[in-house]
Amino acid sequence: MGKLRFFFIFLVTQILLTSVSFSQGISIGQWREHLPYAQGKSITASDDKVFCATEYSVFAYKKADNSLVYYNTINGLSDVGVSVINYHKPTETLVIGYKNANIDLITKSGRVINLSDIYRKSITGNKTINEITFEGNLAYLACGFGIVSMDMKKQEIRDTYIIGPAATYLNINDIAVRDTAIYAATAEGLYFADDYQNVNLLDYRSWQKDTSLMKPNAPYREVAFFQDFMFLIDDYGNPEGDTVYLRENKTWDYFDTTEVKNFHNIYTSQDQMLLVSRGDIDFFDSSLNMTRRIYTYVDRSLNARDVLIDDQEEIWIADHSVGMVRSKKAWHFDIITPDGPRFINSTAMAYGAGNIWVATGGVDVSWNNQYRIFGVANFADGDWDAYYYGNEPAFDTIFDIMDVAVDPADGDHVFAGSWGKGIVEMKEGKVVKVYTDKNSPVQPRPEYYFMGIAGLTFDNNKNLWATNSYVGDGLLMKTPDGKWKSFDL
Repeated sequence: MGKLRFFFIFLVTQILLTSVSFSQGISIGQWREHLPYAQGKSITASDDKVFCATEYSVFAYKKADNSLVYYNTINGLSDVGVSVINYHKPTETLVIGYKNANIDLITKSGRVINLSDIYRKSITGNKTINEITFEGNLAYLACGFGIVSMDMKKQEIRDTYIIGPAATYLNINDIAVRDTAIYAATAEGLYFADDYQNVNLLDYRSWQKDTSLMKPNAPYREVAFFQDFMFLIDDYGNPEGDTVYLRENKTWDYFDTTEVKNFHNIYTSQDQMLLVSRGDIDFFDSSLNMTRRIYTYVDRSLNARDVLIDDQEEIWIADHSVGMVRSKKAWHFDIITPDGPRFINSTAMAYGAGNIWVATGGVDVSWNNQYRIFGVANFADGDWDAYYYGNEPAFDTIFDIMDVAVDPADGDHVFAGSWGKGIVEMKEGKVVKVYTDKNSPVQPRPEYYFMGIAGLTFDNNKNLWATNSYVGDGLLMKTPDGKWKSFDL
């Protein structure tokens, strides 16, 4: 949370102090959030809104007027690090789960209710809320340590079930309920409790492992019911693809997905099942025949994480590259990406000629590279742009931009310092030159080929100054006419 707070406070402070004209009606003393919205990860819907979660906040699309509503720490959310969301229609409540086990409830009136019981509880290890499953007026939260049940009417935590062997913590990835049994896909197999409404779920002995599976001790990510079938997806993280299992008439078998894929989610409706992978979404009918595949948004590829089909049969996708996607009919897609910086990472910022530029690299506490190829971000005229590996080929190999300096006479002319690759000169979002030992006084450190530039600035005479780490002449200056000088520090 500290990194996000630093990014946000520093950015808004810069905007206010420089009194730029594009403050979009933000008065002195007011706050405005600048968060990435492109990395959609979880999606759910009420009757009139579709909610999409990113790592740092939640936004909603209002169907009536196509407007957006934002939920963040400025207007009521208690935390950042959203892990999953789900909407409970009977109580008209949005449930937001966080990676630290914090919980926010947003009522129909917009009131935010924070349930921090589990967050405040001393639990060693993983506390992430991985999934939220509703059954009646109860919510079952699949957490990194066990299962939490929550009363949606009373808006309170009811119980915590520690179901591992001898009541040990166990990472629960997903939960499904069918008839009188509750199932949990865990890091160590598929667990279940029969007659779950009448047995003591607090007693770990009420939970059993399904030993009829081909791999009873394997890690499993997703569990879901569709028609008379039960589906299970393993969680090995195998680049060669995940395995989907099918149970019919109490017998497990492999489900033929025809292709090797890494799956993120299973979505089921009354007559369709959808398997969500990064590259496509496969649709199956009640006979398990594949009826459709979405593999492209026509002009770009999928990076899907979650999906739903609403009451109007419209398809909504949480996409990790563009935020939210709406499909009203086959091969028609509306990309919904609220404006914001593409990445949360920031190491330095600079203002000049109506532009704010952000360096998005990073190092650890020992100044070791993080190898972030996120380039630089720009905020001008109220809009964000990103120049990174996805749209500027140079940033495929130039990593960890640590500082930026803006030409005082031209806000579109910027220099960026890489912790390892020298100085990058950009003009109108394009890399025009990279300064290394081949074309400038920039020097690599003696031990190996590494050109660490962590500081850049312009002086009042429009000279560019740079710090070149681990070398003798470590202070560099570039004059407005392109001449370089170096100084021994």
